[in-house]
Amino acid sequence: MKSRKRLLFPVLINLILIIFFLLICLVPFIRSGSSWLISTLGLGFPYLLGLMLAMLVYWIFRLKRKAGLWMTALNLFVLILGVTQIRASIGFHFFSKSETLEKKGDIRVMSWNVTGWDIRSWDIKNHETYQPLMFDLIEQINPDVMLFQEFFNCTKPSMVVSYVKLLSERGYPYYFYSPQSITVNGAFQSGLAIFSKHPISDTAFFYPKSLGHAEGIQYGDIAINGRKYRFFNTHLESAGIGDDGAASSGEVGAGTFFRKLRNSHYVREQQAQVLKQKLNESTLPVILGGDFDDVPNSTVYFLLRKGLQDAFVKKGSGFGRTFRFIAPNLRIDYLFFSKNFEVNQFFEVRKDYSVHYPIVADLSD
Repeated sequence: MKSRKRLLFPVLINLILIIFFLLICLVPFIRSGSSWLISTLGLGFPYLLGLMLAMLVYWIFRLKRKAGLWMTALNLFVLILGVTQIRASIGFHFFSKSETLEKKGDIRVMSWNVTGWDIRSWDIKNHETYQPLMFDLIEQINPDVMLFQEFFNCTKPSMVVSYVKLLSERGYPYYFYSPQSITVNGAFQSGLAIFSKHPISDTAFFYPKSLGHAEGIQYGDIAINGRKYRFFNTHLESAGIGDDGAASSGEVGAGTFFRKLRNSHYVREQQAQVLKQKLNESTLPVILGGDFDDVPNSTVYFLLRKGLQDAFVKKGSGFGRTFRFIAPNLRIDYLFFSKNFEVNQFFEVRKDYSVHYPIVADLSD
């Protein structure tokens, strides 16, 4: 009798974990705008998975008991149901090595939220910023095409150097820039940008509904190695939460925090639907990069990935963290590709120059 009582508590804990785990497994099949609280649970999926595995091990050591046998079987069944979520969250290519030089014939694509090229530190650090190191990193990686979010540029060189000019001088003469934030009498601009070693044609920009923490959607057609591809770049709605996890704009309190989460989920899903429509309309193979501001265990992720490949899933390892703050598992930046591509390499560059890490993939067609 006493042994049964001792097992009652771990059984209850395990059942609660299973309920939360199954709710997260439902995320790809629900609308995050109307079920934002369930979608938010995806933020903690890696930790929940760790607890589920710990419970599995616990019951394996108690297989001699009937309860241990049943709970082991139940946990295994639930984990199998969550395989799709597990594969989206964890890269299993732990022994793959990243090569700085791409292979001949490959297309190297980089996506990077550059957070304004560290311009916020311009005055704080007496004009000492990470910007020179960021450009050195680009030269080292040497992508064919770069997709930038929060790309800051100044149109008055007497104030701040033009980053468009700097990139043009470093081998990227072709670009499509879609600034959304324009201040200081038009001199300071920030938005999405595509830079390429190859000519860009047939560009377009879309700005679906936003709460002010998104930069829209852009695309440009680029011919590489005799084939033309459509490169999409986006920065979807964020919750407007600071690096420390607090609500921005001086707003405080749990109510404000959860209201921001709810509203951003709703708007981000609408933006993703517009983006998915544009992806589906393309008659060319597509390459999508950007800051989705959502984790792999989300409606937005599975909506946009449908029919495409996730470079991280194909060649990445671990949790693929791309955001430097709040949690060690936040992967919110992505590179997706049409099925006809072969993903030969993927890696994140762990340099603390921006709030986000750049992500790079080598493709062959």
